[in-house]
Amino acid sequence: MPQWGPSDVVTATLYESDGVTVKYQTSHDSDDSWDSYWLDMQGNIVPGDWVTVTDSWGWIAGIQVVHLTMEVDTDADLIWGEAPQALLHIEGGRDDSGFGMWLPSDDYIFDTSFFGHDLEWGDGMYLVYQAPNGNRIGRGYDFPQIVAVYDMEGGNRVFGSYAIPGNTIYVTVTDPGAAVVATGTTSVGTGPGWIGPDSYELYLPDNTLLPENVVTVDWGDGYIDSVTIFTITGQADVGTDDVTGSGPPESFFNVNVSHPWNEWNSVNDVQVEPSGLFTVDLDSEIGWDIQLGDFIGLWFYAPHGHAVVYDFWLPAPELGVWKWNT
Repeated sequence: MPQWGPSDVVTATLYESDGVTVKYQTSHDSDDSWDSYWLDMQGNIVPGDWVTVTDSWGWIAGIQVVHLTMEVDTDADLIWGEAPQALLHIEGGRDDSGFGMWLPSDDYIFDTSFFGHDLEWGDGMYLVYQAPNGNRIGRGYDFPQIVAVYDMEGGNRVFGSYAIPGNTIYVTVTDPGAAVVATGTTSVGTGPGWIGPDSYELYLPDNTLLPENVVTVDWGDGYIDSVTIFTITGQADVGTDDVTGSGPPESFFNVNVSHPWNEWNSVNDVQVEPSGLFTVDLDSEIGWDIQLGDFIGLWFYAPHGHAVVYDFWLPAPELGVWKWNT
């Protein structure tokens, strides 16, 4: 791979399986890094496609996208699937445990317990096929996700990503005594566009997602998981630009903030103090001036890759001006 300078441009072209018909093309200059690149193909890549990458000096590399599959059984600690006969590497895990090794292919089966790893919902997994020319194709595995949101006015919704296309998604909320509080169904493609085409969303009756209530989602095909709601509070000060509040002691969360005209930013991986309190100075962290009308979301990490979110905002009067020419 060449060493790029700040004026070099790298271009990736995605072709259909005939190697001629262009599906997508994008470019990136190397201002951020002189020896690497990142090009988003917008979810257009499918097995059989060809990808070429070129630079302004005439360097070119290419590979055909191969068929890779991954199936997971967390109870048996097994990962298995299919891949072409070639070098194949699998890796994954979480913060406190992980695994990785080269595998034989065409078909493969991998027991994570051999490496002392108890496979859990939410573990990251990544499979890499290496072609004879050294170029690689990777496939990740993502468990379906639950994001449970409640807001300052009692509004509630559940959304997430990595749902299974074609399946009906069942959402059930129960109280600490396991009594059903609310139920509903939704499907893939109903979620916020910013988290991808495999997202889902369901609005629930107000004041459904109360602390200690449990949200269970059944995505079909045996994929069922839950998240327990916990107490989050938040306030914002327009004078000091501080966001203060409370959450589970020593837990981690992100602060997402936006102005009414859609400018937004975030502070990530904030840790709550042992007392259960937190203070985040948005001005010193990201240069953010809190204003009336700002919308703030406190996105707390939950087990298994899920999240519990508290949304609040600073009310502000709205003014609209219209003019009609007759």
